[in-house]
Amino acid sequence: MSSNASAESKAEKLRKHLGWWIGIISAMVGILAFILAQCSNTGPTLTEWKTQANAACEQEMADVRSTFLKVRDATKNLESEDSRIAAGVAITQAGDAEERLVGKWRALEQPNDSHKEIESLLLAGTGLGDALAEMGKRTEEGNATPKHLEAAKEASNRFRSQIEKVGIEECKYLAPRF
Repeated sequence: MSSNASAESKAEKLRKHLGWWIGIISAMVGILAFILAQCSNTGPTLTEWKTQANAACEQEMADVRSTFLKVRDATKNLESEDSRIAAGVAITQAGDAEERLVGKWRALEQPNDSHKEIESLLLAGTGLGDALAEMGKRTEEGNATPKHLEAAKEASNRFRSQIEKVGIEECKYLAPRF
């Protein structure tokens, strides 16, 4: 009987050890599969990114248009100090609206194969926001010059050009025409 018990205990030990090894190997395979899945994640395609970017434009369109309408109305008459300050504030707010849009784009996961084009778009949008902020500040102070207006025009043209290069159609109307 003791040899029979000994044979059972050896079989039991073998089953336990085999179960442990199967469990360890299964866990390692699962971890390896997870790592490989994460490494092969290439992010969204450019088409998917454009869809998300267009959605951001649709969300921001009313705000951007509204601020540019305020700029148009505020810059009709700059004879008084109050009207000049109001125009400067409106121009600065327009720059802020453009920066919010660029911030939404920046928050989107970018496709690996289009990083350079998207980064150029983001830089152009930030450039427009900065140019408008500078022009707004100078207008409020009463020392805006044609140079500031020209810088804003050039920044807007660069932004519009980048929007067209990337191909986000819903966004092309958000770069102002001076």
